[in-house]
Amino acid sequence: MKHFSAVLFLALAAWAEGPKAAFVPADYAVPKEWKTSRYRLMPLSPAIVRQDYEAYMSSIEHLRSTFSDGKWPSPELTMADAMKDMENEEARFEARTSFAYGVLTLDGKKELGPVYVRPSWKTG
Repeated sequence: MKHFSAVLFLALAAWAEGPKAAFVPADYAVPKEWKTSRYRLMPLSPAIVRQDYEAYMSSIEHLRSTFSDGKWPSPELTMADAMKDMENEEARFEARTSFAYGVLTLDGKKELGPVYVRPSWKTG
């Protein structure tokens, strides 16, 4: 089974109406890690870029046919491309506009998939 086949996308509604509504309250402590007896979640960031890159590059055809427009990921993606993406995910996490996590094995050596928590793209 492909490591990345358990991709889960979560979309959450904004906390209040209006274009300037915060995604999460200012006093909410966003989890930096969540651990179970089988896996752990870590924010997508440069710290786990290798695991993330290896996960999606090992599942190109599955991802292209299931979760994208058929163009991502490209076999030509480089580690530099992956690092840029991780820096962007980290910036969004720190800005509290969305929260992306890698689902890692307990030892942190392999990513099983990602979880994205972000505001809904639909109004209301």
